[in-house]
This record gives sequence, structure tokens and C-alpha cells, in this order.
Amino acid sequence: TTHSESVDVASVLEGVVKAEWKAPSKFSRVVKKFWILPKDVMRFKLFVMQHLPILVYGEREKLLDAACRGRTVLRPGEIASVYLDSMPSLQHYHDRLHRRDKAMATRIRWYGARDPADGDKSIFVERKTHRNAYTGLTSTKERGCIKQRDVNAFLRGEYAVDGGHKDAELLAGVMEEIRDEQQILMRTTYSRTAFQNATENTVR
Repeated sequence: TTHSESVDVASVLEGVVKAEWKAPSKFSRVVKKFWILPKDVMRFKLFVMQHLPILVYGEREKLLDAACRGRTVLRPGEIASVYLDSMPSLQHYHDRLHRRDKAMATRIRWYGARDPADGDKSIFVERKTHRNAYTGLTSTKERGCIKQRDVNAFLRGEYAVDGGHKDAELLAGVMEEIRDEQQILMRTTYSRTAFQNATENTVR
């Protein structure tokens, strides 16, 4: 493995709190995006790592133990998303494209490899809402969690939402949208390296 393909886990996690990152159900966000030339990606990663650690989904202690035993490296994590939209108008897509106020994106997302036989795997239901600057409000991202075994029932609008579940309002709302108009539109899969402290997401 070359330096350009991976980063040593122990050095990346040095000084990082040994805790598992748990994303909040809802948070406000301000996003700025920049283009980077492919030839500059590794240089950029090494620069950012001086200020923020690579975000690891999992237990740091186990990763550090694996690194000390000579097991290799931390690679960009794979993320798969299934997007929902109204057909054939693609209303959400056009609202997001034109950055209209209250434009939404609704998706089903999972991290890493997905074994269809693993019914306990966590699958996330996410809804992003864009707010324009003139409103004085910030864009938000809401997230709920269901098990893989329940995804089909959820997409049919038949999943039984526990009223005491902290994500009950979001899950029930998305299912209502599915029953009304939304359908599976497309699936994307990509690799991402995120930089963030393990205990809070003020900066990513």
C-alpha cells in the first residue's frame, strides 16, 4: 500500500478522544464547497489532518489496537444513498437545482459494505431542507435510523413507527410523503473522507 492510497491509523487517531461518533438526529448547517485538482487531493488531506482528525465511524480503541498489530490503514469510507422524489415532475430535484427556499432532499443512506443477510444493519433516513439567506434561517439536516430488515416495509409506507422513538416524527413524515407521491429515483455510491472531531460536529 502506498502513502497516496492510505494513512496510518495510529498517527491519524493520535490525541483523539476514544469514543464512537453518533450523529445527532437534527442539526443546522452552513456548507461551503470548493473544487480541488486530483493531483492536490493528498496534499490537501495531509494539511487538514494537522487541524482536524479523520472522522471514523466506529470504536477508536479497536482501530488503534488493529494498527498496533500491524493491520493497515484508514481508507475513504464508502457511502451509498437512495434518493426519493415525486415522479415524473422531479419536484425535489428542480427545487434543489434552483436553490429555492425550503427545497428538500430525501434519501435512504448506509455506510460501508451492505450484507443483505444482516437484518440488524443500521440504515438512515435523511431529509435535508435548504433555507435561503434572506430568511435569516439556516439549512437543516434530519436523520432517523431503521434496521435493514425494515427498509422494504418503510418504502411501502407500512413500517410501524414507535411513537416514543426519538425520530418518530421524521420517519412518519417521510412515509407519508412516500404514500402521497415519492418514489425511488436513483442510487449513488461514492467514497468520502470526512474530517471532524469525534465528540462534536461544529466543523466538518
